Amino acid sequence: MICINSVSFKENLVFVSFFYIFIINLKLQNMVTILNVIFAILLSILLITPLVLLIIILNRTNIKSGTDPAIIKQLEDMDKTIADDTNNALDQVSAKLEDFEVRLAELEEKRTNVKGFK
Repeated sequence: MICINSVSFKENLVFVSFFYIFIINLKLQNMVTILNVIFAILLSILLITPLVLLIIILNRTNIKSGTDPAIIKQLEDMDKTIADDTNNALDQVSAKLEDFEVRLAELEEKRTNVKGFK
């Protein structure tokens, strides 16, 4: 029988096998720890997020509307003023475009071919 450092091959084999079992056990423990963390994250997403959103929705529904009818009327008047000003500006642009088209048509009617170039 061959002996290495006065330890038999059988004793070395037992030591190496225990060492590999220890390493495999550590890897399994790390894998289980990682799986536990992933499961905890998923659990928090699936359970805690809906609860937080429910609380936010309930808090927003309990907020009383602080809109004063006078403010609403003022906003409606401002909206009407903006719409009227926009319509007036678009009417002016439309009139200028129509005038431009009329002048362009007049120029096309007056256009003559130039003769004499060879």
